[in-house]
Amino acid sequence: MPLNFAQILQDDLITSMIRKTAYGLATTCVLGAAAYAGYCVAAPEKYQVRHYRHPELNDQIEKVLDSLKISDEQLAQIMHLLEEEMNNGLSPLTHDQAIVKMFPTYVRNIPNGTEIGQVLALDLGGTNFRVLLIDLRGNSRIELTSKIFLIPQSVMIGDGKRLFRHLVECLHEFMQKERILNTGVCYTVGMYE
Repeated sequence: MPLNFAQILQDDLITSMIRKTAYGLATTCVLGAAAYAGYCVAAPEKYQVRHYRHPELNDQIEKVLDSLKISDEQLAQIMHLLEEEMNNGLSPLTHDQAIVKMFPTYVRNIPNGTEIGQVLALDLGGTNFRVLLIDLRGNSRIELTSKIFLIPQSVMIGDGKRLFRHLVECLHEFMQKERILNTGVCYTVGMYE
């Protein structure tokens, strides 16, 4: 006899890991469905694909979507498990065994919206380097300017000096374009050549 999703979730013999994985998948489905619904609400005329499909296909799709619906109780259980796993990841006692690894950021203060000034932010990813100039204007108002620079393959596989030289060149180009170079303002970056 085939098992359905609800039977799997209620099976006492299933391991904790499989149950958590199932809840994670359910959460992903719920979030995906919510995002799709948001798009449909934002521009209903663009997303009325149901009318263009064959009626039998609509019924099959509706059946699949119905099997992905979860109750408020199941959603609360998913939220509880996610919070429990995050706490396990944060605790020094359970961090090594935790499924979700949480690393403290040591952020002592967060902005309250009254800050005024400019901040440079650097984001280095696998293939891109993003430079952002954030202009804090008080009253929770900000203006954001950014540019994404590609990191060439030769730089990615080269040594660290070559990478940091490339980052400095990108940063220099951005600062020149935004006219924040040679203004007398010192922007600190936590690295030295």
